[in-house]
Amino acid sequence: MQIYKITNKINGKIYIGKDTKNKNNYYGSGIVIKDAIKKYGKDNFIKEIIDECEDYNTLNEKEMKWILFYNSTDVNIGYNRSHGGDGFSGITLETINKIAQKHKGSKRTNETKKKMSDAAKDKPKSEEHKKSLSKSWEKRKIEHPYTKETLEKMKNSMLGKNAKNTYKLINKEGKEFIVYNLTQFSKDNELQASILCKVMSGERTHHKGWKCEKLN
Repeated sequence: MQIYKITNKINGKIYIGKDTKNKNNYYGSGIVIKDAIKKYGKDNFIKEIIDECEDYNTLNEKEMKWILFYNSTDVNIGYNRSHGGDGFSGITLETINKIAQKHKGSKRTNETKKKMSDAAKDKPKSEEHKKSLSKSWEKRKIEHPYTKETLEKMKNSMLGKNAKNTYKLINKEGKEFIVYNLTQFSKDNELQASILCKVMSGERTHHKGWKCEKLN
């Protein structure tokens, strides 16, 4: 018995379903997913096996768990129109959360993990899907904007991953800065990288009050 996920390659919407007979060509009995497959064509949908179990009650519970996990009852995200089980839509969120916690530690088989991984790698993104992702990202930036401090940390983190050298700079107030791009840092702080290099080599004691040390 399996839990599967159907993904529309054109718009990215998903459907979570259960299958007691493990049929590869079974794409669900829901009216909404059937209409979607009729509209877009079966070739524009990907089927992935995301969980497995041995008895029907557990199958129902896992279906509810995965519908909750992917939030596939949201019309902007998925095609599910009930919370799973045997189609009962009146189940409480508290009950679903209990079911999700019950199966939180359940392990997927290696075969299932490989199927999910392969499907994710091979899944193409249409222009419509890309635009949808872009709009979601823009909405996220508006509703949860990054602070200047967070952006600086992200910038330094990314620079650090690709940096060959790391420097420690200390300003005249004694504040320390770990820098991965000395040239850029110099431009941002109205300094000259060439003079800071002389400070590092000992040719100069400071540059506009700044001291500089190469860490690696």
